[in-house]
Amino acid sequence: MDLMSEANVHGITVWSSSGFDTGIDNRQYALFQLKPEFINSYGTIRFHYWLKDVSSTKGFASIHVKSYSDQYFATGTYGVWARFLIG
Repeated sequence: MDLMSEANVHGITVWSSSGFDTGIDNRQYALFQLKPEFINSYGTIRFHYWLKDVSSTKGFASIHVKSYSDQYFATGTYGVWARFLIG
């Protein structure tokens, strides 16, 4: 189990401080390519969530309620959307 990276969600790194945050899992998931509305919503509910990318000494990358990448201090109260391997 792990958190998603900016590359997994958007296909690029925007706030990530280095490529080492993402590692070898550096591609956008097909779900988000085909259905971008799933980036930050489930049905009619929209939400913020943390990503695993470090954006600064005190902050992490996140997905904003309006689907764009953002960075926020680690004291923020966002959710997490974990990923896991099936197979």
